[in-house]
Amino acid sequence: MSHRTTNDEKEVAETRFVMTVALLTGAVLIGIKAAAYILTNSSAVLGDAVESLSHIIATAFAFSALLLSYRPADRSHLYGHSKISFLSQAVEGGMVLLAAVVILGNSLMDFLRGPQLRNLDWGTGLSALAAILNLALGLSLHTIGKRHNAIVVQSHAQHVLTDVWTTLAALGGLFLVKLTGWSYFDPLCAAAIAIVVTKTGWGLVRSSLSGLLDEAHPQTQSTLEKLLTAETAKRGGSYHQLRHRQLGNAWAVEYHLLLPGKLTLEEAHRAACEIEKIIQDKLGVRTDIVTHLEAIESHDELHPPQ
Repeated sequence: MSHRTTNDEKEVAETRFVMTVALLTGAVLIGIKAAAYILTNSSAVLGDAVESLSHIIATAFAFSALLLSYRPADRSHLYGHSKISFLSQAVEGGMVLLAAVVILGNSLMDFLRGPQLRNLDWGTGLSALAAILNLALGLSLHTIGKRHNAIVVQSHAQHVLTDVWTTLAALGGLFLVKLTGWSYFDPLCAAAIAIVVTKTGWGLVRSSLSGLLDEAHPQTQSTLEKLLTAETAKRGGSYHQLRHRQLGNAWAVEYHLLLPGKLTLEEAHRAACEIEKIIQDKLGVRTDIVTHLEAIESHDELHPPQ
């Protein structure tokens, strides 16, 4: 028996709108940061711009993945398309790691040849504007992603908020150069940006592998165990073989439900549906639930321990 809620059209429309805004905002931010680099010749500002370039490329891929993830199951994809979210997350993490390599390489070259900075006031102003825009975008993405359990949007929010930190690091480098006159603060801050970006990129890749390999989610498992223990006890039954996995923007749950054999098929089915509804409400996101019904009295006879 399978239970699945339908896609909320409002959810799809809202996430599409947010990702469209993210793509357009990313393009504007690249322009702002490119202008800041041209004006300042700052290694840290260039690193911030490179990170944003990887960001907008990943945004385009994430947007495509988002649209595909909401497609219903078909003959070629019987379980739907939502796992594309994890592939999108891996690509975004890979882009972030590539950006980190470019940023670190440029900062090392700038350190060796000597920084040649200029127009620090203009660069500081443009970088501050980019940080404000990115912060507003990142918080919006985080809110929408959490609300709908959308992995694509959540991972993209993480990327955007990391971009805020890289911009602040670039700003810090320019400020320290202005304050002390020591221009080497700039490539040092660029190297710090590369370290932060590397950490974020690896986190995204690690999270995508967790989803693709169906790694268990301890908190979800614990929630399901407590709920099933309480609900089956109310009905004079029990459960076993509970499993779950994340499907990107949804959960898949399956278990064997043992109920008293005296129940009619209709009564047992009704009890199972009631429990499924409780699970759906508790998890709070779109959920696929497969329940295998068994009579508690004859279970050991039909399924002897191996």
